[in-house]
Amino acid sequence: MIKQTLSDRILNVCIVLVISVISIVSLIPIWNAIVVSITPSYAQSLSFSLLPKAIDFNAWKSILCSEFMWKCFQNTVVRTVLGTALSLVLTILTAYPLSKKRLPFGCTFNALLTFTMIFNGGMIPAYILVKNLHLIDTLWSLLLPAAISSYNVVVMRSFFAGLPDSLEESAKLDGANDFIILTKIVLPLSLASVATISLWIAVMHWNSWFDVVLYINDREKYVLQMVLKEFQEASSIDTLELGSTTGTAPTTEAVQNASTLFVIIPILMVYPFLQKYFMKGVTVGAVKG
Repeated sequence: MIKQTLSDRILNVCIVLVISVISIVSLIPIWNAIVVSITPSYAQSLSFSLLPKAIDFNAWKSILCSEFMWKCFQNTVVRTVLGTALSLVLTILTAYPLSKKRLPFGCTFNALLTFTMIFNGGMIPAYILVKNLHLIDTLWSLLLPAAISSYNVVVMRSFFAGLPDSLEESAKLDGANDFIILTKIVLPLSLASVATISLWIAVMHWNSWFDVVLYINDREKYVLQMVLKEFQEASSIDTLELGSTTGTAPTTEAVQNASTLFVIIPILMVYPFLQKYFMKGVTVGAVKG
């Protein structure tokens, strides 16, 4: 065990203090949202408070009893699951051949991939394409335009390229084809990269709302982020589709904060399951010694 000097200990203490301050500052808005969401109207004040002066769960009840919110929650989950699965499959199937030097015109394909990271057709051509494909007001209008990301392909390609060629050569000597090599050898060794990219894709789908503005007209097909946008813009809860509650009606601020927490809590629950892969996955493409 390496003995730490006094300067090392001071540095470690400073690092811990800085990280602690950043963590506290990051958690304060979430805690404030929790406090406001459970504070009744008569106990709310304009000043910031770390503890509620009274507790009332009517804001949460109005959201949890809303059929419209749960319908949007279902739409969001379906979109996130299907979108992540589709994007992950396409990303892997694109990145694996591009990571091989023997791929014909591989340099050209990689150059075209890099080009799309810088230039794209824009919003209007994308809308016209989706409309001409008769995808307006369908789930596919949210999945297909975001089905593959050039950046994710580059990250995955870098990880695949870093695997030893001897693994593939030995597998081919045993009679394995490219599909078996990919599924039985490459992917099990790439769990860190796959988990990290899966998390990126899932968060992207969960947080997306602008494509819903463009392509979805039916409110029954809204996602949570679109509803959250309406809640944040509402001046009165009378215009919102909330469930019925008993007692004192919740304030607009309480409903807005409760809906915000309702949206972010599910995706936050995914992080603990992928945390062990995340640190290794984000260092994909780093300089190797």
